[in-house]
Amino acid sequence: MSVSFTMEELRPVIQGLTRGGKKSFTAGLLIEALCLEDEQDKAKVRRRLEDMKERRELIRVERGTYTWNPHAATRGGELYERIWRAIRAKKPGWTFRDVSQVSRASYTHVAKYVRWLEAEGYVARHGKSGKSYAYRATQKARDQRKTPFPPKPITDPFAQVRNAACRMVRALMERDPYQPNVRQRIIEDCRTVLARFNEEEEA
Repeated sequence: MSVSFTMEELRPVIQGLTRGGKKSFTAGLLIEALCLEDEQDKAKVRRRLEDMKERRELIRVERGTYTWNPHAATRGGELYERIWRAIRAKKPGWTFRDVSQVSRASYTHVAKYVRWLEAEGYVARHGKSGKSYAYRATQKARDQRKTPFPPKPITDPFAQVRNAACRMVRALMERDPYQPNVRQRIIEDCRTVLARFNEEEEA
């Protein structure tokens, strides 16, 4: 069955693939980490990677190979700053889509950030524009020149281990473990799992 992937779902997996000194990853490696077999799902992931490249969250090294830009969508990243500048510059009555177009951030990212700003009192609803809610910046926003950042989400501490275990099972079930490259991948994934739980033991 085909499934959808949001940026928020892909980011932790990509961060896991680029952790531990690894500077780049391939679309194929990400697809393998997600245990995808459906061609439509694979195509969706590739499209999401292109979207993330357009927003500078990813930097394409070569065809199908990317590096993660940790400054683009992090607490101090320029993505929130672009959205915040757009919000402060807009006249009352703007929508998520308006801000998304100006800031070049995804609609989903803008919506999530604006809802947090609304809860914190930086923006308020200002009627409707068609079927969508419209917003305005409050006095609190006008007084706040520096970008307010939402708290960092709690990441899954076992995301990298789960990805490694998934790859290992697929390699054992679907590929030939006698092949040197397959055997080496299984060894690396085993080391990833062992290293994670060795850290727990030492702690």
